Amino acid sequence: MNERLVISIVFLSLAVAVSVFSFLYISSASEELLVLADSVTADIKEGDTSSARELISLWQAHQRGFAIILKHSDADAIDRYFLLFADALSSGDRERMLIAVSDISSFMQVTAEGEKPKIENIF
Repeated sequence: MNERLVISIVFLSLAVAVSVFSFLYISSASEELLVLADSVTADIKEGDTSSARELISLWQAHQRGFAIILKHSDADAIDRYFLLFADALSSGDRERMLIAVSDISSFMQVTAEGEKPKIENIF
């Protein structure tokens, strides 16, 4: 009896720890990407696209974590937005870059909000 209780408590604690870690990781990575996306947007409006590659690099650093934690459809959508952004960057089309960064920011905000442990997100 005691062994089963201990094993149950250990597994429950592990599940809670994984959930908390996942939430904290997505929240902090999303915030980091959003802050940089805002900075990149301001730079692009001023005609400077040098910080755009930094945003792509930051996404590549977090891409695996997002793919593991998020639904694959969400991670794939973010990936598509970054591919559109990279394509616009390589062509030098500032208007498309601004649209892609806006899409990235919007989707990141929705994704981060959806990962918060709230009643609305559970049911």
